[in-house]
Amino acid sequence: MLKKQDFTYYLGWLTLSFLGISIISGVALLFRYDPTTFQKAQDSMFLISDAYSFGWLIRSAHFYSSELFFIFLIIHTVWHVYLEDYKDKKYVYWLALVAIIVIAFFEMFTGFVLKANNEGDFASLIMQHIILSTPFFGQYIVGLFYSQEYPSIYFYFYHICILPFVLILLNYYHIKRMFTSFENTLIAFFATIFLSVFFSLSAPYDVVSSAKHPIIWGPWFFWSIQWSLFYIAPFIAGIILPILGLSTLALLPNQKFYFLKRVFLVGIVLYFIIIFYIMLFR
Repeated sequence: MLKKQDFTYYLGWLTLSFLGISIISGVALLFRYDPTTFQKAQDSMFLISDAYSFGWLIRSAHFYSSELFFIFLIIHTVWHVYLEDYKDKKYVYWLALVAIIVIAFFEMFTGFVLKANNEGDFASLIMQHIILSTPFFGQYIVGLFYSQEYPSIYFYFYHICILPFVLILLNYYHIKRMFTSFENTLIAFFATIFLSVFFSLSAPYDVVSSAKHPIIWGPWFFWSIQWSLFYIAPFIAGIILPILGLSTLALLPNQKFYFLKRVFLVGIVLYFIIIFYIMLFR
């Protein structure tokens, strides 16, 4: 029977394995991707998917390994909260986990934008609108992520030059401890190849304006925020609520806030209820 400690180990190692596959496949893709204009980026995606040898396989592997990395990261985090592992860990390691979630979110989001279709473009506009809603500093923060001349170039820079290295740095403690077994790496590798071969991605497509449901949704992990924008002001839905959620997670090791475990788990359940609702009825 699988022990709790073993399950925790396998979850962590699979998460790191999918991250490694994502980074390696991403390096292979960056030499064929041109982010200077939206049209060139879209042409790059068509060439990668249809023209270059095994480009479709590498792109699919990058997509599925990235998705699985983020999914296992969430499961891994929730499992740690459920077991109350934060009580036995140094606070700096728990804060590193919170930082990993934030960096992983933006790494996934920038990658979604870089796929160069109107889903990515629309998600980028929503994020820009949320940032601009920040009082006093919104327009300055936007300048760090958006270029009027080259719309996706900053996203590309963060996606390949900054965020992956920060993820590796934050995961260094885990990598150092877990770099002794390759069993789960093989599991992650074959799972990625299986999905990539049998559910390969097509070239970028646009959602036509005559579609039955004209609302264009961003990436699945962004759906809860996007859905909230229909009912709540952008600053609250896109800035305040995520900060409160992350603060709840960060404060769990403090015994004065023992009740936050239940608050966090309820929040995660609501987060995924909204995601599944949109998945079924969008």
